[in-house]
Amino acid sequence: MGYTANLLDRNPNLQLIDIPYDYNYDMDHKSRKDWSGDQLQRWTSPQRDPQKTLFPYGLSKIQKSRWISEDTSGGQWYFEDEVIQTYAGDKFHNNIYMDGWTGGKILMTIYEAQAIGLTKAQILNFYNQDEQFKKIADQVGRTPALFFTYRKDGSITGIYKPPIVPPPAPVQIPNPLSEPLQQLHQQLLEAELTPEIIQSALANPQLLQPAHAEPEVVVADPSGLHPDVKWMVLGVLGVGLLFAIIFLRRK
Repeated sequence: MGYTANLLDRNPNLQLIDIPYDYNYDMDHKSRKDWSGDQLQRWTSPQRDPQKTLFPYGLSKIQKSRWISEDTSGGQWYFEDEVIQTYAGDKFHNNIYMDGWTGGKILMTIYEAQAIGLTKAQILNFYNQDEQFKKIADQVGRTPALFFTYRKDGSITGIYKPPIVPPPAPVQIPNPLSEPLQQLHQQLLEAELTPEIIQSALANPQLLQPAHAEPEVVVADPSGLHPDVKWMVLGVLGVGLLFAIIFLRRK
């Protein structure tokens, strides 16, 4: 543990956890692959415990020169207990492939899990369920309905949410009727008439037009008297006739 001893020697008054990391010393690169994707991991030196890992990592990069490239995945450094892995690392019985030293595939950070309201156990449970759904869907040649959404390296970005598809815009059918017939059509609709009556009216709009009244013909009275004078004369004659009948019956 020469690296750790040198750090403590250079910082005698600090605990190892408080000594800043030298991220350029003895970096380890691991590869983890399972059903959801192939993931490249970067870890700090195993000589310093606890280690840190850069997550997410290996998703994109830019080439600085022929031999040097820079990762542009936007990851940050986390301790081992800050990330959720598919299985815990076995640091006491490590093999030549170093596949147990830093654990399994990194799915997400504990902070991302808290943001979606799930515990570490729930994340692993739903991840295993998605694996079973994927196997069944592959057998029947269909797309699986997974609980999570995943990056290309198999890490989790969040709970799957179906995309919101806006409803199709209503098709505007041009009205072939002329403007007067459009007004007549609207009036017939407001009157709640049957479709047959509406079609008949639109085919013969002249039937709904109000009939023109014939001009009133005034016939001249042959007596030559004004209508009011004529009724006055008839009234006087009627009263006189009534008095004559009463007078004769008294005799």
